[in-house]
Amino acid sequence: MEVEMKIRGLMMDPVTNMPIVVLKDANGSAVLPIWVGVGGTPTSFVRAGMLGLPLMVAIIGGEPHRFRPLIDLYRKAGLRAGHSAEKLTVGLHSIGFLGDTTRQAADDFYTGYAHTFTEIGKERGSPLTTRAQFDAVRGPTGALLIGDAAIDAQLSLPVEHVYDLGTLWHDWTGEQTVFAVWVARREVYEQNAEDVRACMHALTDSYTWARGNMGTVIERAQQIIARPPGFYENYYAKLNFTFHSAAQRGLAAYCRELQAIGAIETMPRILPEAIGVGS
Repeated sequence: MEVEMKIRGLMMDPVTNMPIVVLKDANGSAVLPIWVGVGGTPTSFVRAGMLGLPLMVAIIGGEPHRFRPLIDLYRKAGLRAGHSAEKLTVGLHSIGFLGDTTRQAADDFYTGYAHTFTEIGKERGSPLTTRAQFDAVRGPTGALLIGDAAIDAQLSLPVEHVYDLGTLWHDWTGEQTVFAVWVARREVYEQNAEDVRACMHALTDSYTWARGNMGTVIERAQQIIARPPGFYENYYAKLNFTFHSAAQRGLAAYCRELQAIGAIETMPRILPEAIGVGS
């Protein structure tokens, strides 16, 4: 949904003396919210408080509870500047990732995470990111919400504090979200079509069996990791492993966005005869 916004005023940053544009909708009834993203420097927290703007704390490492003194500093600065406590809203941004199992989620996520943070470390003079460091930061009090930790956080947080990427994507594009796709390179499919189809049928058979024995699947899942009553029933009911036309449109929309920002050069072509299980 697109909303036309107009410039309705200016604010001045008291620290940098830079102007901040205030945007409102055409009717002047809604203001485009401005959240100030901060890292770990006290000055940035104080600045946000003096402006009386909502605070978004970006936590990419360490333990979230260690940011509490800085958040208190933000609120004190805001109150001293004459802003109400209700106006001094705080949000936390942490990296999260889900998978079929916690171990699988961690293994899948680690490679890209290590590359990205090693590159960041080169700019900041930090050492290479190791698997031991990664595993430590995804612990119970760490900054990464990977696998079960992400689910636990979702269950413990108020509904208004949880953002579902699938819902946000649908609201933005009107298309479905494809969270994962089982794919084979085109040359592999062309050279080993029967083997690829056999794998697809194996996945389909597993899915069919699980749907027909959902009670057994849920019982086993509950034995491995206990969840609140009804959690697994609701979770498995929402899973859709068919790469149907709606899913294909959703994936195509995602690829177009990737192409628009230069992440991929060309749109991938999906062989219709290869479509099977995997969304």
